Amino acid sequence: MELERIYGNEKVKEHLLDALKNSRIPHAQIFCGPEGSGTLPMALAYIKTIIQHIKHGKWQDQPNSSGNLKVEKLIHPDIHFSFPVNKTDNIKGLKLVSDDFIHLWREAVIEMPYMNLNAWYNHIGLLKTQGSISVNESSAIMKKFSLKPFESEYKFMVIWMAELINSAAANKLLKLLEEPPEKTIFILIAQSTEQILPTILSRCQLVQFSPIDSVSIKNAINSSYNLSEIQLNTITRLSEGNLNKAFELIRNDKQIEFNHENFSQWMRFCFKKDLASIFKWLEKMNRENRENMKLFLQYGLHVFRESIILNYGGPELQRIEETENGFINKFAKYVTAQNCQGFVSAFEDALFDIGRNCNAKIVLMDVSLIILTNIHPKK
Repeated sequence: MELERIYGNEKVKEHLLDALKNSRIPHAQIFCGPEGSGTLPMALAYIKTIIQHIKHGKWQDQPNSSGNLKVEKLIHPDIHFSFPVNKTDNIKGLKLVSDDFIHLWREAVIEMPYMNLNAWYNHIGLLKTQGSISVNESSAIMKKFSLKPFESEYKFMVIWMAELINSAAANKLLKLLEEPPEKTIFILIAQSTEQILPTILSRCQLVQFSPIDSVSIKNAINSSYNLSEIQLNTITRLSEGNLNKAFELIRNDKQIEFNHENFSQWMRFCFKKDLASIFKWLEKMNRENRENMKLFLQYGLHVFRESIILNYGGPELQRIEETENGFINKFAKYVTAQNCQGFVSAFEDALFDIGRNCNAKIVLMDVSLIILTNIHPKK
């Protein structure tokens, strides 16, 4: 990946290139941006640029391309990766670290460079539990950085989803950031800095990413898919600046269909106050992995948003697929200024709880009770 070929966030590219050309290379940075904004591809392209153009700490106009293939295949001996893991059916152990999954990581990043956490968990077969970056990982990082670079001038560590570093690992990693070995560069990648220790934040330079602009989204789609103009505009509008979401909308019609069918079914049961059907529906949903449940709840938030816009806003603000039109037009009459805030709060709380490994059946039952008691218009 080359910096100029990364979609969107032009100001970030300019900032990174300007720093390199002026010999300002921070030893630790946090690339922070919303899902699908290109933080990981940008980090990889940035590292590749350093390997190509920096010699003895100075920018060289003539690139050194000898390590390009290794960088592209994610096998360069001076580039290391850390990411959330946990035991799966195929990979088990008491002290699992990223290196145990590195072959799967390379496959996933090459195939889906803009991937989100759900895509990663599905790729490694992590269905019912959450991954984390543990203290064992911090020990492995310290061991790697005790050695000097092999082929390039610097040794790199990319920590993806840094907000999932647990507290013990963060405290151990902090020592490495406070006294970094010579010629080492850390790039922490996160969607939010809220869950990262303030002491780690204070030792890293923050690089803030924005959602990808619509022109860049279209260019990215056109480079990989041959869509009609209507399809292209629809996908771009629905993606909301999230390139991973745009690709998922194209690739994964089944997930969209699953979300739509189950949400409409759930709302019908709640409207009828059909508790027996709700309980059966909860049993079925409980078999889904947590990341898919989170995607489902996010879809619900999308429906509430579109319903309110339909009732009180303008059509130019809507982001609805053709298959959703019929349901949302009918459902919107039951979403009012009085009950919408309660619905949205219930779904946001459920997203938070499921992300913290709470019992999904209990969480969704609580939401069901809020919906069925508030969905009928007040007379």
